[in-house]
Amino acid sequence: MTTRMTGPSGDEPRDEGTRYQTEALVETLRAAASHARTDASQTGDPKARALLETSAEVLAGLINAFEQYAEGTGTAWR
Repeated sequence: MTTRMTGPSGDEPRDEGTRYQTEALVETLRAAASHARTDASQTGDPKARALLETSAEVLAGLINAFEQYAEGTGTAWR
């Protein structure tokens, strides 16, 4: 994430601690999603594959929410 983090109104800057925590968590979520996708492609169990693929999609949604928060976009953050 290279965007400037702003407060809820979009004007005031978020504190650097929040920026660090958000960016660190997004990187962790990205790694977990990637791991789930890799494991899904390597398993022969259809139920396990579905679980891992669904997990990766859920994590992608969380990543998107964190990015919208950081950018001050999305209806929830306006």
